[in-house]
Amino acid sequence: ERVKLQSVLSVVASRPVDPGMRIEVSSLDATAARYAIRAVVYYRSNPFARGPMATALENLRFSLSNVLDMYPKVTGRLSRRSGDDSDDDRWEVRCNDAGVRVFSADVDASLDEWLMSAGTADEEKLSAWETMPPVDAGFWPPFRIQQMNSFKCGGIALGFSCSHLIGDITSLALFINSWSELHRRRSPPHIPIFHLPPP
Repeated sequence: ERVKLQSVLSVVASRPVDPGMRIEVSSLDATAARYAIRAVVYYRSNPFARGPMATALENLRFSLSNVLDMYPKVTGRLSRRSGDDSDDDRWEVRCNDAGVRVFSADVDASLDEWLMSAGTADEEKLSAWETMPPVDAGFWPPFRIQQMNSFKCGGIALGFSCSHLIGDITSLALFINSWSELHRRRSPPHIPIFHLPPP
């Protein structure tokens, strides 16, 4: 294995979510929940090496915590709606302070070596994904800011994945851009469209 997981942590928004916030999921959206959108962003040098905290992982956590303030939906958990035990497609996102999981991994290659040899199956290892349980999702997180993968040369790859339930590839790209701008101490130019259409 060239990608070896080293640690996992949870990152929560820097301000608490309004208690009791819930977003209903339509039956059509619920069928898409089991499908993932993935993206990998490569950096020749680690943008989190500089910042107010002592380590790159702590700087990532700090800036991510701030950007999550703007998007309470992505820190929530997917759950069955109360009183709807007979209908498998009745879901909601419970917005809470559970946060998102972040994995840290080391890659046994330089960035150039990786880019010359990695295929699709290799790149999938840069953004971990757990398939939604088929029967009872319980409190399954539909959004994950996944992995900070460190290459031997000092470069990194950030792997992202989220359920189609809460957005599309454009939503994810806008989120990444907003996070990047905020990390560089700029005002994020856009609010990503992580939304759930009404049922």
